[in-house]
Amino acid sequence: MSVQSLILLTIVLFNGSLVWLLQKSQRNIQNILFALAISSNVLWTLGTAMFISSHTLYSANLWLGFFLIAPLFTAYFLLVFTFFFPTNSKLSTRNKTISIVLTVPLLVLSVLILLNQNLLIANTVLSTNASSLTYFEVNKFWYTIYTAYFSVYFFWSYVVLFNKSRIKGSRHKIQVRYVLLAAVISSFLAMITNLNLPLLGNGNYIFLGPIFTVGYLIVVGVAIAKHHLFDIRAAVARGGAYALSLLAIIGVYTLFITVLSNAFGLNESAGSGTRFIFTVVAVVSAIIFSPLKRFFDKLTIKVFYRNSYEPGAVIDQFSSKVVKNYQIDELIASSIEVLQKTIQPESSAFIIRHKDHGYIIRATTEKIPSQEELFDFSSELQKIPDPIIEVNLMPPEYGRLRSSLKRYGASVLVRLMVGEELVGYLVLGEKKNGDAYVDRDKLVLGVISEELALAIQNALRYQEIEGFNEKLIKEIDQATRALKQSNAKLQALDEAKDEFISMASHQLRTPLTSIKGYLSMVLDGDVGKVSKQQSEMLSTAYASAQRMVYLIADLLNVSRLQTGKFVIEKNECFLPEMVEEEIAQLKEAASAKNISFEFKKPADFPKMMLDETKIRQVIMNFADNALYYTPAGGKVKIELRANSKSVELTITDNGIGVPKDEQHKLFSKFYRAGNAQKARPDGTGLGLFMAKKVVVASGGAIIFRSREGKGSTFGFTFPRLH
Repeated sequence: MSVQSLILLTIVLFNGSLVWLLQKSQRNIQNILFALAISSNVLWTLGTAMFISSHTLYSANLWLGFFLIAPLFTAYFLLVFTFFFPTNSKLSTRNKTISIVLTVPLLVLSVLILLNQNLLIANTVLSTNASSLTYFEVNKFWYTIYTAYFSVYFFWSYVVLFNKSRIKGSRHKIQVRYVLLAAVISSFLAMITNLNLPLLGNGNYIFLGPIFTVGYLIVVGVAIAKHHLFDIRAAVARGGAYALSLLAIIGVYTLFITVLSNAFGLNESAGSGTRFIFTVVAVVSAIIFSPLKRFFDKLTIKVFYRNSYEPGAVIDQFSSKVVKNYQIDELIASSIEVLQKTIQPESSAFIIRHKDHGYIIRATTEKIPSQEELFDFSSELQKIPDPIIEVNLMPPEYGRLRSSLKRYGASVLVRLMVGEELVGYLVLGEKKNGDAYVDRDKLVLGVISEELALAIQNALRYQEIEGFNEKLIKEIDQATRALKQSNAKLQALDEAKDEFISMASHQLRTPLTSIKGYLSMVLDGDVGKVSKQQSEMLSTAYASAQRMVYLIADLLNVSRLQTGKFVIEKNECFLPEMVEEEIAQLKEAASAKNISFEFKKPADFPKMMLDETKIRQVIMNFADNALYYTPAGGKVKIELRANSKSVELTITDNGIGVPKDEQHKLFSKFYRAGNAQKARPDGTGLGLFMAKKVVVASGGAIIFRSREGKGSTFGFTFPRLH
C-alpha cells in the first residue's frame, strides 16, 4: 500500500472519530447534518485510498463508485448544514423547499453513476506496483456536469455563509467567517485536484482532495464545539492531539523516506540496507511520537480550554460572597461579579419575588421586562419542571415565551428555590465568547442556586427588618414610656393584692380552724350521739373546710413567693405515714363517689429530709385532684417506691385526663385545662402550680403523664440521702 493511501486511511480514522464525538453530543439537526457530511467524506476518502491502491480492474471500479458518489452527498449535506449554522434555528419555508429540491440533482447523479460508471469515466489506469497510483481518464461532457454540481453547491454554501457573516449584532460572525474561509480554501483546492485537473487529462493528484477537506472539517468542528459541543471538548482535545501527532509522524516518516530514497536510490529491491534504514526511521518516529503528542496536547488544551474555569473555585467564591453579604444589593452585585469573571455571560440579571413590590430586578442591562411581563413569564416558567432552563431548548409549546425571553437577551434561567418556595430567577445571556452553556456550567449554577436562593431570602428578611428598625425604635420608645407608667401602677396594685391576700388568708384561718374543731368534736360525739345522715352531712362540711384550709395555704404560699418569703423548712419525716394520713382524710368522699383508693404502705422505707407541711399539701393536692376528676366507680392507685438512688410517689387515676395540647401549660399559675373547668368549676389553678414549686424547691422533680379520657399520673421523685 502506498504512502498516499496510508495518509488517506489516517484521515478516515480522524474523520470517523469526529463522527463518534458528534453522535455522543447533543442530537440536534445541526450536529446530525455535519455528522452526515463527515460520514460521506469518510466514504469518499476510503474510496480514494482503496482506488489508488487497486491492482485489479474489478477492485478499482468498486472503489471508484465510492470515490464518485460519496462527495455528492458531502456537498449536499454541507450546503444544508449552512442553513442551520451557527444558531441551529428552524428552517424557513423557502429553505425547506430548497433543501428538498437540492436532493433531485443528488439522487439523479447518484443513480446514473451507480447504473453506469463509464458515464463519467472513459478509462481506468491501474497501478503496476506499490509506488505508482491507479488513476482514471474522464468523459469530459458528463464530468463537466459532475463538476458543475459541485460548483453550484459549494458556491451556494459560500453565499449563505457570507450573508450570515454580515448580520449586524450577531455573536457568531467570527465563527461564520472562519468557516467560510476554510470552506473556500479547501473546496477550491479539492475542486482543482479532483475535478479540474482530471478534465484536463491529469488524474494523478486525486488523493489530495480528501486531504484538503481535513482543514475545513477541523474548523467547522471547532466552531460547532464553541457553540454546542463543549461537553465533548476533552474528547476533541485528546483526539485532536492524537490525530495531529499521528499526522505529523506520518509526514516526517514520509519525508525521511522520500529524501533517503532520492538521495541513495533506494527501493524495495535494495535488500537489507533498505530495510535497515526503514527500521531506523520507524524507531526514530516512535521515539519522537510522545514529545509530539505532549506538544499537541498543550496546543489543543489551549484552544479548547481557553476560557475554562475550575468549578470548585467558583463555588468557593460564591460561598465567601454569600457569607459576607447581608445587604441584598451587595449580595447580587458580588454574585454578578463572580459570574462575569468565570462563566462570562454577556448579561446577568436577578429577578426576585417580593411580597410588597412584585418583582425586584437587578441586572447588568437596561433592557428589562415590565412587572406585567415578569408575572406572565413566571407563571409560564413554573410549568417547566427543570431547575435550569435553556431558552434555545425550551419545548415547542413554549415558543411565544422563548421568543419573549430572547428579546431580552436571556439564554439560561436558573430557578432559585428554598424548599418549595420560589425566591426568583437568575437570568444569564449568551456567553461573550459564543460558547454554549455545558454540563460544567449547569453543575456550578445548580450548586450555587440553592445557596443563593437562601442568601437572597435571608437578605430580603434582613432588609425588611432594617426597614422596620426606625419605626420600631420610635414605637418602642413610646411603648417603653407607657410601660413604665403601667408598671408603676401594676407594682402598686400587685403590692396591694399581696397585702390583701396575706391579710385575708390570715383572717380566714382563725374562723376555719374553729369550724373544723367544732365539726370534729360533733363528729366524735362529744356533744351527743350523731345519726348516720347527720354524720354524712357533717363529714362533707368538714372536708370542705379542710379544702378551704389548703386553698388558704396555697394563697399564702403564692404571696410568699411574690415577696421572697417562701422558705422550705426541712426535717426528718416518714413518707408512708404522711401518705396514709392524707389519704385517710379523703376516704369518706371517695366512698360517696364509689371510688376505690389502692395503697400498699411499704413497711421498710427510708426517712427523708423534707418540709413535712408543704409535702403533705402536695400529696393532698394530687390525691384530691385524682378523686374529683375521676368519675363515680373509678379507681385511684397510690404507689410509693424506693431504690438505692431515689424515692418516688405516683398517684394514678382513670379519670378525664389532660388534653395533649394543654399539658405544657398545666403547672402555670391560675391555669386549668378546659375539661377540668367543666368538671370542677370552683378550682383556682393554684394547686399544681404550688406543688411544682414545693417539689422543685425541695430538690425533687415532678412526675406527670396523661392521656385525655384515659386518666393521669401525678407524683414526685426525690434523691435518697446517703
